[in-house]
Amino acid sequence: MHKAFSVITLALVLCFSTFSLIACQSALQITQQRIEVNEFTIDPAQSYAAVSGVLENRGWFAAGNVLVAVNFYDSQGNKVGASSAMKERLEAGQVWDFKVVMRGEDAWKVARYELSASSH
Repeated sequence: MHKAFSVITLALVLCFSTFSLIACQSALQITQQRIEVNEFTIDPAQSYAAVSGVLENRGWFAAGNVLVAVNFYDSQGNKVGASSAMKERLEAGQVWDFKVVMRGEDAWKVARYELSASSH
C-alpha cells in the first residue's frame, strides 16, 4: 500500500509540474504593441525599426527567462531582420514594458513584423 501511495503521489507531482509549466507559458500576454521606423539618409546604418509594448504575466506563477522575439519584414514579405529582448523574471501579475530594436541599413524597409513571447 505504501508503494502505491508513492506512485500516485509522484504522478500527481508530475501532472502538477507539467500543468504549471503550460499555465505559466500561456499566461504571458502582449497587451499593447506598436512599431516605429526611422530612416537616416545621411548614415543608413543608423536607421532603425523598434517594436515596443507591454507584456503581462496573467498567470499564478512567476515566469523565468521571458523572451520577446520579433521578425521584421519588408513590403514584399521578405524577412529583413530579427531581434529580441529578454527579462530574467516576470512575477505573477507583473507587467513589462519591452522594446525590441533592429538597427542597420535595411531597418527603414520594415513594413510589418511578427511578435512572440515565451518563457523557458
